[in-house]
Amino acid sequence: MAASLRLSQAGNSILKKGFQFFHGELPPDYRYAFTAAIFNTRAFRALQSPVGWLCFYVLHPETATVHAHLYVHVEQGVATTPLRAPFGSVEVSSQLDPEMLYGFLEFVESDLVAAGISEVMIKNLPDAYDPRRAALVNSFLPMRGYSVLAADIGSVIAVTSKPIAECLHPRKRRKLNQSKGDDFRLVLLQHDAIQPVYDFILSRRRLRGYRLSVTCDELRLALERCPQAYVLFGVYLEDRLVAASITVRVNDRILYHFISDHHRGMGGFSPVLVLMEGIYDYCRERGIAILDLGTSVADGKPDFNLLNFKRELGAIETVKYSYRKMLSR
Repeated sequence: MAASLRLSQAGNSILKKGFQFFHGELPPDYRYAFTAAIFNTRAFRALQSPVGWLCFYVLHPETATVHAHLYVHVEQGVATTPLRAPFGSVEVSSQLDPEMLYGFLEFVESDLVAAGISEVMIKNLPDAYDPRRAALVNSFLPMRGYSVLAADIGSVIAVTSKPIAECLHPRKRRKLNQSKGDDFRLVLLQHDAIQPVYDFILSRRRLRGYRLSVTCDELRLALERCPQAYVLFGVYLEDRLVAASITVRVNDRILYHFISDHHRGMGGFSPVLVLMEGIYDYCRERGIAILDLGTSVADGKPDFNLLNFKRELGAIETVKYSYRKMLSR
């Protein structure tokens, strides 16, 4: 049995079924009953902010296992999850039943009220990552008085044993076949290529009047602190970089297509399709089940051109909800 745990002031009892709600630093002898997303790990949270985090867990003391966690960053009476990341929110094991999850959300809220927190903001994982968890959280949060701040439309590709060509729209399939007949080379890049990859993506975005939400220095630090999470891809025509992508290994099942761009106007050739085939094949070879293509939102509205492009790659739509609640003592 694990060492005894300090319960928070607001939650002072071990719940039934052998689970315990806990607020504080996780004891070192506990292991996870699920694979945590990279954005919820200690290393990545430290990139967002080295201080200001409150940590909540559902523990099973008899087996010394973690069955749920939630991390919020507190500043000026507002608790947010995440602080600066694609998502935060609660993650759960398949063994945690709905009653325990609802009770955990209640426990967290009670502790936040006791700590003088006045507002909570939660950005969920995309529903496609874990449909069971999504169904429960998207039901329980409104029941507890949370309102929807945003519902961002996104797209994911289910990675199977089939090649991506079988998933593509016929028009895209023809373009891919035509491009593969040229001299495009897909390269899995080392992390020391981050500067030229970033500069390439930034230059392509600026040509279309867009900017990037992350600096190269921030990315370089992230690669240094979380090296296992980042995978860089480049497509070359001879020695010229014509498409590039920075992806994030969210967990052992999911690869997130974080930022990318490519040269346009190359006649009938499409380096972006060569890039996407290479990323998809990378997922197939490593047993990754979901390739997350990110959201398709611009200025708070759907970007239908981007959404349709992803659909023609074989992606299906998903949603990522953000919630807010004002707390009262």
